Amino acid sequence: MAEEERNVEIMRRWFDGGVYGAPSTEAGDAYIDEHYAKDGRAYGLGNQFVEGPAPFKAFRDAFVGAFSDLTFDMKHCFAKGDLVTLYWEASAVARATGQPLAFAGGGIVRMKNGQIVEAWNLVNFHDLLEQLGEVPEGAILTAFDKQAKHA
Repeated sequence: MAEEERNVEIMRRWFDGGVYGAPSTEAGDAYIDEHYAKDGRAYGLGNQFVEGPAPFKAFRDAFVGAFSDLTFDMKHCFAKGDLVTLYWEASAVARATGQPLAFAGGGIVRMKNGQIVEAWNLVNFHDLLEQLGEVPEGAILTAFDKQAKHA
């Protein structure tokens, strides 16, 4: 299998049974250990980058812990050289309220020797947080409108 094909398969499985939807936390941890470089960095998952497998596992635990029935539907995933580009749509149920949720994301992942070296995540966390009631509906447009009036 060519490197590009292998990288696409690694990322597809990351979202479908490797990390998310793994049969156990231990199985997910093993997949992360195998495919997330020790000094790998993931951007877009919080205020700072997530460096290394252990901090990524902590992010995964918090993220997965907030939902039940979390599934990802990989819509696009392709590679060029050492970069993999992907787009997915997810559905889940909020554990706290039982509310069904839908959100989308994707990103660009740079890989080396079958491991994530850098990942730029583009997840619509605003939409997700809006559905959870953590952000008022329309907050982005309200903020832009307020800024435009002060320009």
